[in-house]
Amino acid sequence: MKKLMMIMVLLATAVLSFSATKSSEKQISFEKLPKAAQEFIHTHFEGVNIVKCKVEAPWTQFDVKLSNGYELEFDRAGNWSEIQRGKEGLSSSILGLLPQRAYSYLQSNYSGVPAKEIKSQKNGFKVTLNTQHKKTEVYFSKDGSFLSKKAD
Repeated sequence: MKKLMMIMVLLATAVLSFSATKSSEKQISFEKLPKAAQEFIHTHFEGVNIVKCKVEAPWTQFDVKLSNGYELEFDRAGNWSEIQRGKEGLSSSILGLLPQRAYSYLQSNYSGVPAKEIKSQKNGFKVTLNTQHKKTEVYFSKDGSFLSKKAD
């Protein structure tokens, strides 16, 4: 009997632990986004329709999909953490969100190559480029200094 009770307690604990760590997504209205995210969208994507807004728990990350193909990701404070767009690539105004050194490096070394994603990371930025049938990731420090690149 004790073994059966112990197994049931362990099973219940495992189920509760799994459900607590499982990410859940919920569709929300634009107004439910943090103010900083709303302002970012108004500033950089004025007049562009919003296709979908959602919040992901338990980390509280916000995802926004726009009608022009952009997909935006914001942290719980509303700061952008990732911006991506398909084949067309990111606009120069969006690349201008990077530190000037990083932007200049991309202009000098990858002029005409579309950037499909920029990501703000703990120690800097990652830019993903579409270079002739392969993906190139370029890494920059927080101040925009070139760190490394990786081509797949």
